[in-house]
Amino acid sequence: MSTLTKVFAVLVSFLAIFVCGVVVTFITNTHDWKTGYDEREMIANAAQIQALAAEMDRTKSMQRNQLYLQRIQDGIAAVQQINSELSRQLATEKQAATDKSSQAETAVQTVKALRETIQNMYDAQLELQKALDEDRARMIASQTQMIDLARQLNSLRVENDQVKTKWKREIEKNYQLEEENAVLQQRVEKVTVSSTEFRPDGRVSLTTPVRVGVPIRGEITEVRGEKVAISVGSSSGVRNNMTFLVTRADKFLGNMKIIHVDPSASVGELDNQQGAIVKGDKVTTGFD
Repeated sequence: MSTLTKVFAVLVSFLAIFVCGVVVTFITNTHDWKTGYDEREMIANAAQIQALAAEMDRTKSMQRNQLYLQRIQDGIAAVQQINSELSRQLATEKQAATDKSSQAETAVQTVKALRETIQNMYDAQLELQKALDEDRARMIASQTQMIDLARQLNSLRVENDQVKTKWKREIEKNYQLEEENAVLQQRVEKVTVSSTEFRPDGRVSLTTPVRVGVPIRGEITEVRGEKVAISVGSSSGVRNNMTFLVTRADKFLGNMKIIHVDPSASVGELDNQQGAIVKGDKVTTGFD
């Protein structure tokens, strides 16, 4: 039984006691028994009616209380369900918060790693820039040296051209001297034995006439150290101590002085060598 029902029953009991007291008082104070009986009967009926009404009210109250209790229980169940849902949501949110915190920590670590990488790249860039500056400075120094070397090379080329010019003049002068010597030699030959030449073995052979003013040309047939053999000899006008120029495709390679002469070949020593001399290089006594 609920508290409200108990309170209602107590009130009904007090009311019944009060009614009984009133009835007793009324009977005591009434001289007419019939009247008193009727009145008591009426009061009893009224009390029954009131008791019935009270019982009905109590039943309705109990029904309302049970309905309220059911609603309260339903509300409690709903609240418990909501609480359960909220608990699950809270757990989910906590897990999400934990995941976000972990992700944030990972992001922080990633940012730190990226910052370190960027710093390392920046340091490497500084080192590279420093190396580039040093290379640029060395390149500028090398370019300056190249410019100086180019100037020296130009100066040497000018000096070489001057030497070549001087050398050509000397060759031309030597050639003129050789021409004059050839003229004198021809005069001597005409005075002595005309067009014959006596050899040490007592034999006499005709001397091949040499054209005055025409350079003697040939090629190197053999190279042995500083000595070389050429393809022209006394039959072409070659004589001892004669100087030849060694060339290859208009490139000066050096001088050669004749030290031995045969009719069809000669041997000379190299001098003022300007490059490697090989078989097939050209020799000449001057220019046309």
